[in-house]
Amino acid sequence: MRISLRLRLPLTYLLVIAMAVGGSGLIMSQFLREHFLSERRAALLIQSSIIANSAREAMLDPGLDLGRMTRTFAEQLRARVIILDTSGLVLADAFDELTGHAHAHPALPRSLQGKTEVMERRSPAGQATLYVLAPIYRDHQSEGVPTEFAGRAQIGVVFIASSLDDVYASLDLLERRLVVGSAAVAFIAASMGLGLASSITAPLLALTQVAGRMSDGEETAKVYPSGDQEVYELGAAFNQMSSRVRALEQARMRFISDASHEMRAPLAAMKALVDPLVADPRINADIRQELLLDLTREIDRLSTLVADLLQLARLDSRMALVREPCDIANLTRRVVASLAALAKTKRVSVTTNVPKGLPYVGDAAALHRAIFNIVDNAIKFADSAVHIALSSTPEGLLLSVVDDGPGIPSEAKGRIFERFYRVDESRTRATGGSGLGLAIAYEVVQAHGGSIRVETAHGHGATFLLSLPTPTTHPA
Repeated sequence: MRISLRLRLPLTYLLVIAMAVGGSGLIMSQFLREHFLSERRAALLIQSSIIANSAREAMLDPGLDLGRMTRTFAEQLRARVIILDTSGLVLADAFDELTGHAHAHPALPRSLQGKTEVMERRSPAGQATLYVLAPIYRDHQSEGVPTEFAGRAQIGVVFIASSLDDVYASLDLLERRLVVGSAAVAFIAASMGLGLASSITAPLLALTQVAGRMSDGEETAKVYPSGDQEVYELGAAFNQMSSRVRALEQARMRFISDASHEMRAPLAAMKALVDPLVADPRINADIRQELLLDLTREIDRLSTLVADLLQLARLDSRMALVREPCDIANLTRRVVASLAALAKTKRVSVTTNVPKGLPYVGDAAALHRAIFNIVDNAIKFADSAVHIALSSTPEGLLLSVVDDGPGIPSEAKGRIFERFYRVDESRTRATGGSGLGLAIAYEVVQAHGGSIRVETAHGHGATFLLSLPTPTTHPA
């Protein structure tokens, strides 16, 4: 089952935020726990040292009240303070419960050996207590100490028991606030994710619906671009594609209609020529010969049309060109030679300005066909002269074909390379053209990365300019 983008975005937001908040919350909670406990340990260690110094003085001076001192420190620390001697006997208890009794604690043996111990323990009820046990020394450097007690020796232990419930209560409060804050952040993130998902998916959904309508045959279906820049550009690109598809479909339908129409004419003519031969087998030999000659011309015309259609089909399918080294100058001269008979028939003088050799890498057959079609068109519509010039430019090669014919009307200039388009229907049909020659030339040049254009003024001839770029690499 596929998850919609509208749901996936908020879920992704929530997952990322949950991982980020959960990880940071865990790290923060651990850090705060260690920080608070470290602060409490440090504070009690400092206090244990102070109490040990005060207890030493009270233990060595009978005039001082050790029990009162113990209670005073306990009130200040809000903890239980006990003073023990080296045998484990309680000398003073701030709570007056253990005074005069032996006290047992797991850390007491090490403390009686001069070690300062810090220990955290929990009661069966879950209450946490921090224990600090610090040794009390008789310091010979202390002032006011009788000489009989001089020398550094352990004389007792300070025992401090401080509840950690306040620390853990503060930690619990912080964790609850962190959970509440995380939930609020998650809610905001989910709302933002839903809004963002809607802003992204709404145009995509509209795009999908329009695409569905197009697939159902609604050619004019378009989407109104909206959303973020990328989604907006996607909508605009879709509209361009839709317009292109619509134009291609119209061109396809027009092409089929024109092709059918073009084929119908020679087929009808052929039928008109064959019918007399079938109807009257004893037809006059001269008439029969004339009909057969006319039939041959119509068959040639139809063959040319079919060949042109196949050539366009191959170009439309973007079949790979056979790119190989060739000589454009030689191709041009061959075209002029092959059209010499037509030029003579039309009484058109063809002059050329073609250098000895212009090497190129391209499809020689396709380029020959393109040049042939352009020159053939110029000869057919020229009044008396056609001039062909080929030259090398910094960008590549430039072929110009100039005729002194009637020119092309301005309204027809933009359509001259369309398939089956004819400026003068009657005159073009009289020349035997299919209306595909210039279209084929245009497609061949485009396939080579070049361009072809026409410069003309109605009544002043036409100039066709064919430009081929220099290939940067030799295609495989």
